[in-house]
Amino acid sequence: MHRLFFALWPDATLRRGIAEAAEALRAIRAAGGRAEAADRYHLTVQFLGDFHALAPAMLDALDAAATSVSALPAFELLLDRIGSFSAGRVLWIGCGAPSPQLLQLHRHLGEALAGVGFASKAPPTFIPHLTLRRHAHGAIEQAIPPLRWWARDFVLIDSTAGAYRIVGRWRLAGA
Repeated sequence: MHRLFFALWPDATLRRGIAEAAEALRAIRAAGGRAEAADRYHLTVQFLGDFHALAPAMLDALDAAATSVSALPAFELLLDRIGSFSAGRVLWIGCGAPSPQLLQLHRHLGEALAGVGFASKAPPTFIPHLTLRRHAHGAIEQAIPPLRWWARDFVLIDSTAGAYRIVGRWRLAGA
């Protein structure tokens, strides 16, 4: 199975910064669980679901949708909050107040995907985040010192058997 999603993909420097910040936060260390590998950090913009095969026509349609929104401007994110989902089982770092540009990318990409026949499988409420730990114990919600992220592009990820592969990358305007 191929699990497909569009995401913001942090560079190596930001990945190290996120991993170091997570390790330094007592609340995260105390929650236990399994740390997500830094090379898997991503912020999902649109989740497409699971597919048996990646047909060329499907990839062409996804490319067309992504290309149609790549004229949106690059933007800065502030990762300034940690939180949890699933009663504290999943811990994340994200944005206390998502940038309007991120919300615009999420919305426009969703509309472009619908225009080429792909319905988003994302939850109705968009909570921009990067997963830090799984199988943790205890809910967390707190502000943290911000990490700045200049989002210059977005990618299409194919996750197969837990391995991530970038299928496509689209630069945002001005990046």
